[in-house]
Amino acid sequence: MCKNYPASLSRRGSRYIVLSEAKPQERGAGQAIVNMLSSAGQLIGGALIGGVIASFSGILGYGVSLILAAIVGFIAFLFTFKLKGRDEQFETMKSNQ
Repeated sequence: MCKNYPASLSRRGSRYIVLSEAKPQERGAGQAIVNMLSSAGQLIGGALIGGVIASFSGILGYGVSLILAAIVGFIAFLFTFKLKGRDEQFETMKSNQ
């Protein structure tokens, strides 16, 4: 996989969260789930964006698809407020060692 691929950047954060939350014997399964879900998200997202572009005529489809992607990104950003703080995350990592 190319290291400059944008989707690989989005996987790194989720992989870090899952691996630091999982117990050592569960980390392989956690990493596999993150990999499968991110791949499925790429497939579904690509098909959805392509479908939105195709369903509108001309440049309007691209505008609508960008707005849709921005909305999904904003919702993902809102979910980040539910993540643990740094100190709490370090405590969880220490307890899972």
